[in-house]
Amino acid sequence: MKLGAGHGIRLLLVLGAIALTTVRLPARWVERYYSTGVYPQLAAAVKHLTRRLPVPMLDVLLILAAVGVPAWWVWKIRNAATGRKWFAAGNAALDTLALAAVLVCAFELLWGLNYQRLPLTAKLDWDAKRVTPQAVLELAKSDLESLNAEVTAARGQPMPPAGEWRAALEVSFRQVVRELGHRPDFTGVVPRRSLVNPYLDAAGIDGFINPFGYEVILDSHVLAFEEPFLLAHEWSHLAGFADESEANFIGVLACLRSDMPAIRYSGWLHLSFYLPRQSANPAVSLPRLSPLVVSDINAIHARTAKHRAPAVASLQMKFYNGFLKSNHVQAGMASYGLVTRLIVGTRFEEGWKPGLR
Repeated sequence: MKLGAGHGIRLLLVLGAIALTTVRLPARWVERYYSTGVYPQLAAAVKHLTRRLPVPMLDVLLILAAVGVPAWWVWKIRNAATGRKWFAAGNAALDTLALAAVLVCAFELLWGLNYQRLPLTAKLDWDAKRVTPQAVLELAKSDLESLNAEVTAARGQPMPPAGEWRAALEVSFRQVVRELGHRPDFTGVVPRRSLVNPYLDAAGIDGFINPFGYEVILDSHVLAFEEPFLLAHEWSHLAGFADESEANFIGVLACLRSDMPAIRYSGWLHLSFYLPRQSANPAVSLPRLSPLVVSDINAIHARTAKHRAPAVASLQMKFYNGFLKSNHVQAGMASYGLVTRLIVGTRFEEGWKPGLR
């Protein structure tokens, strides 16, 4: 059977999607021309449009897909001549495959190429020799001491208004990413709630970004003292740092360098989840956490346990682990915890300013 021009276009789209997801470009090229070149300008332009929507762009796309794709199938098949129904169904399947290829290409060009950029260790004064069990314990000690020192000021009074703490967080966040060579524009990028919130609860997902609209989606049930770090983490992704350990690294630093106790506390609290709380080394004694901090940690665990569906969460973890590895993140889900290696191996100047090469 002779293929028409439409079939050729579909084939090209599928091949383009395969090429973009399998061919690895030179990291320095991606860093220079995409991550710190085209990408920030593209993100700023798209964000300017999507922030004006009263609902997340993600929800608009999901509704269009949920309604439009089935409607397209029904229309194609119903309007096919007698005896051509199966042929029409085949064409609808090819159209759907082509649409999926378009979305894959759009994902890679709008954000996904950031997975291929230079790692932060190529910019930071980072040395693997600094990453020792002793150094990790020292960081854990600083973390626990800081939590105990910050908890009264951070939690002894109501959380500052959202607009106030977000503005304060944006100041310290900009400082960190600019030191790493970026000039992101996040004016107006506030966390949004989405129709997918029940799935976030069931899967144990606190938040994510929508790369098609450069927006941050947070679970509506996250606690107030969790939000500053979670937002800084997602802002890091929007800045082009796709790797989870790097987003954690930047998110933590943005919090720790803030003038607001509630923001610093949020950063220390989330960092504690990747650090030991007991020492196997008799030379290093780790302090006990304040009951107030323990109460906050228990509240986070209770929140996730209340809404989490183990089967859904397990499937989500397997899916995302495979997704990360397919995007050249060899550690997969374990990359979240590599923030400890990044922090311990980096030389810092006063005020948690990372040293550069």
